[in-house]
Amino acid sequence: MTTLLRHIATAACLALLSTGCEEDDRYLRADPSSVEIAADSTSDIAVTVESSSRWLADPASAPEWLSLSYDDALSLLWLRLAGTNESLEERRAEILLISGDGLELTVPVVQRAMDVFFEVSPHELTIFGARNAATQTLTIDTPLEWEFSILEGGEWAKATREENTNTLDITTDATHMLEERRTAIALRPVNDAFRELADTVAVVQRGLDLLAQSTLMNPTTFEIELPAEGGDAPISVYAKGDWTAATDSPDLTLDLAGGGADIENGTLLTLTAGPNPTPESRTFTLTFTCEGESYEYTITQKAPEEQQEPAPEP
Repeated sequence: MTTLLRHIATAACLALLSTGCEEDDRYLRADPSSVEIAADSTSDIAVTVESSSRWLADPASAPEWLSLSYDDALSLLWLRLAGTNESLEERRAEILLISGDGLELTVPVVQRAMDVFFEVSPHELTIFGARNAATQTLTIDTPLEWEFSILEGGEWAKATREENTNTLDITTDATHMLEERRTAIALRPVNDAFRELADTVAVVQRGLDLLAQSTLMNPTTFEIELPAEGGDAPISVYAKGDWTAATDSPDLTLDLAGGGADIENGTLLTLTAGPNPTPESRTFTLTFTCEGESYEYTITQKAPEEQQEPAPEP
């Protein structure tokens, strides 16, 4: 209602200014007839208005980001910007000019959207080797400040950014699983106005082609521990393809030299060692080969316990 009343008041005021021009002689022109403004501009824009009678611009047609003023001597309408357009959407207005002899003219005004970009490369899945802790790098091409986070479930992946760089180094821990594991890294501009540019990069770590498990395996180091007196160690071998097995010492023997693919039930392999003849623990290497990859497991045999001499009789 307020805008309507202001419009009526403006028209009434201009009617009083009418010079009584003949209808065919009336004119109302603006130069430029439309205005386009850069997103980062804060400069005032002058619009030259030519009219057959006195004219005014309807203040209700100006949005909050644009104000109007006049220079009567030069017949100028000044468009004054409140600030830059720091958004991804252009701003539009239609300034209504009204002459005293009943003409109306609309001057479209457009302030372009901020020309920003946020491009992450590579954008496709980042694939890591199963036992590989190598680093891969993401490049973020943007003039904006940005931040990142690893999504829930990605504790096995680490992301590091050096100060004042637009790169992100991603490293994964070695896996001890046959199944691949997945997580994602979310990257986003710090400024909430540009959050729609946020991107997500999937990180996939391939699973092992072969996994050996044993009841004698240390769950932390994944070493197989044998007693000093020797004996058998049952090993279940889960493989995605044909595999072979070998040791680096004749003191450590295997009942199988290889097997076929089986990730459901696995193949039972028995490893046998004799007594440890040395006073200290000794180590061996058990090597599996599957799908062109070698998988080494450390076998540790404990040292013999020192025999305590019986106490002399009193």
